[in-house]
Amino acid sequence: MQNLQNVICITDRHLCHRPFPDQMRIVASLGPKAIILREKDVMEDTYKILAERVLPACEEYDVPLILHTYDRVARELGIKRLQVPLQKLRELSPDERGFFEVLGTTVHSAEDAKEAEALGATYVLASLAAGHTEKYGEQNKLLEFLGEVSSAVDIPVYALGGASREDMDDCLARGAAGICMMSRLMTVDGE
Repeated sequence: MQNLQNVICITDRHLCHRPFPDQMRIVASLGPKAIILREKDVMEDTYKILAERVLPACEEYDVPLILHTYDRVARELGIKRLQVPLQKLRELSPDERGFFEVLGTTVHSAEDAKEAEALGATYVLASLAAGHTEKYGEQNKLLEFLGEVSSAVDIPVYALGGASREDMDDCLARGAAGICMMSRLMTVDGE
């Protein structure tokens, strides 16, 4: 797997066939744009341990590690990159948001993206899925949606759900900065 410069990896350790830190070393060695340590099923103390185990590989390969949800863990570890749900972004104080050099959220509409940008988000993940019936795999809907979101904001927009590396050129043509990948990267073997 090559050319991941426009790909953000989103983790899910349950998909890995090898120990999670080993898989993350492989992923980091491939040079994605960033890795979002998502792991939503763990409590904060366990999440911190996971972050401490993944961070060395990210540092070794110069891949930014973006922590997810746990802003306190990010501050404790000195990581100034955070991905939070839009509701949590709304709840963070200006000072809390200001700590982060990279601050992202997931959006489900152009209006969400505009709000996120106004709240200080430096990028957004654009997803069609929001409890609706849209199917990820419907490329025309995804590409149209990416175009709407990308034209609504001046920050990078990444496609979340339904886009593969084969769709990269189409996503970039719609104004996206790239795509997010999970499953393929959680199971990829080293090259």
